[in-house]
Amino acid sequence: MAEQDLGAGRRVRPRRARATEQQDSGASLLRHGAQCARGPPGPPTPAVRRGGRGHSADDADNATLGVLIMRYEELTGRVQTLARLPDRQSAERAVRATLETLAERIPDGLSDHMAAQLPSEAADPMRRVVASHEASPEQRAHRRDHGERFDLTGFAGRIAWRARTSEEEAIREASAIFEVLDSAVSPELMEKLYHALPGDIRELLPEARAFEERRTREER
Repeated sequence: MAEQDLGAGRRVRPRRARATEQQDSGASLLRHGAQCARGPPGPPTPAVRRGGRGHSADDADNATLGVLIMRYEELTGRVQTLARLPDRQSAERAVRATLETLAERIPDGLSDHMAAQLPSEAADPMRRVVASHEASPEQRAHRRDHGERFDLTGFAGRIAWRARTSEEEAIREASAIFEVLDSAVSPELMEKLYHALPGDIRELLPEARAFEERRTREER
């Protein structure tokens, strides 16, 4: 089977030819990226009730409901600290690349719910992916409950291409963004996200890393 051209210089090799390489490179990326993302903790987050609706432009309505949306400046600032990025622009680029790729991997229904609990600047990449599936009723119905199928290597590759960085750095940045998402959206949504992702990508989530650390300590 020939390589599939995805445009903008992106090519995907046949799945069978990449299987062994994906397993080895994916595990290596995961170990290094997750370890780097456990850098110094970000600034403390103000007490908020997670699980808001809308975005930062709707703060007045959200305040009435006792709900606050994490500000975009806080979100990107924490990502910058956790991922050890040099400036805010790099953090913003990482957030856009990761959330757009995440929206491709998970069902549109889950993307919609996550976007509703994020500031508009962070939600827009996810909403653009969902909007791109509105071309036909069949595609819209399928994507409501199904995401694209790709593994950690594909996940890192798409983020790296969008953020103009390496796959190793993409893993580190994605781990940091998942860490911040854990504080920005409701626990129920994070649990749904955990179950919507394949095992190798799922290990980037804080819950999976905490489990792995506990298991390592128990084995010592």
